[in-house]
Amino acid sequence: MRVEEALSYDQYWSDPRFQQKKPNLFGSLKQRYGDNIYHRSPDGGVWIQEDSRHSREDGSPHMRHIERDTSAPRVLISETFVYHGCNAIVIPGEFRNWDGHDVCPSGPGYRCNFPEKLQKAFTFWLESQMHQGIAGEPVDWSS
Repeated sequence: MRVEEALSYDQYWSDPRFQQKKPNLFGSLKQRYGDNIYHRSPDGGVWIQEDSRHSREDGSPHMRHIERDTSAPRVLISETFVYHGCNAIVIPGEFRNWDGHDVCPSGPGYRCNFPEKLQKAFTFWLESQMHQGIAGEPVDWSS
């Protein structure tokens, strides 16, 4: 994805553009997996995790998920993205070890500050491969 905007969780929660991203547990499979689930209590204190796939079975907050999911201070917004899901593409080896840098490191979170030559080469390759939008459903939807 190309990051085009960054919002706080509270901005994301209240922004009219992203209301459809709130989970609807009685909707379609896609609607049940909405990601607009975090915001702060009205006094700006504790995190509120809405009932979602990230909550406990009974709908109560799952603290480990809250801590992991809100560890970055922003929600990254983009209209220029591709989500491969179950149709993942193979990233060429040159981008998996570019002078010790891997564009796909393991573990959660995001990486930045890659060498400029790597950024340009990877962006060129990726744009040559990609159609924009959703190319495949999430892997775990098939089960």
